[in-house]
Amino acid sequence: MREPGVLVRFAGKPLIACLILVGVAGLAYEWYEGQLVWWLALAAVGVALRTLSAVGTLRRYNAWASEWEAMGNLGTSPASRTSHRWRNRVLLLVALIGIPVALTLPELQNFPALLDAMRWGWIALTLFWVFRVLRGLWQRAARRRTERKQARSAQSHDDPVSIAVGTVSDNPTRASAQRNLPDYCLRLLSRE
Repeated sequence: MREPGVLVRFAGKPLIACLILVGVAGLAYEWYEGQLVWWLALAAVGVALRTLSAVGTLRRYNAWASEWEAMGNLGTSPASRTSHRWRNRVLLLVALIGIPVALTLPELQNFPALLDAMRWGWIALTLFWVFRVLRGLWQRAARRRTERKQARSAQSHDDPVSIAVGTVSDNPTRASAQRNLPDYCLRLLSRE
């Protein structure tokens, strides 16, 4: 199975897909309120469909890749990811979406210090999320470079044809092979 492209890997992640779909829902709401032109809302629906397709493609690829990797482990399944990562991602998503929504509440407009703290908190969370995404992409790229380098070096050293078959001059002729046979083998050949 072919590895998905960068955009499919990016949009196919559940956290990113949720953010994209929330944005599309916001655009659809703006269109419903009459503040957005119809063709932009239609483009947003197209983006939503592509995002859902990317999620499915990435899930299929990850399932195939885990089966492929399990073959080398003699049937043992690869280690499953822990659920605390998902909990942290959901909390981060709720904070990234919930803080801007909370900033628009009229009840909080009387507390400027709280609003400023929430704005700075949202900026810090956004920078944290961007840092984590960029670090993950950097680590993945480094891991792929290392794997490709190891695969190339392993292929050049372990070429089965070069090991199994030597050069043509190494192959003996029939006469030289008969000369190297033990006496009892030569007697068996001479009886024929």
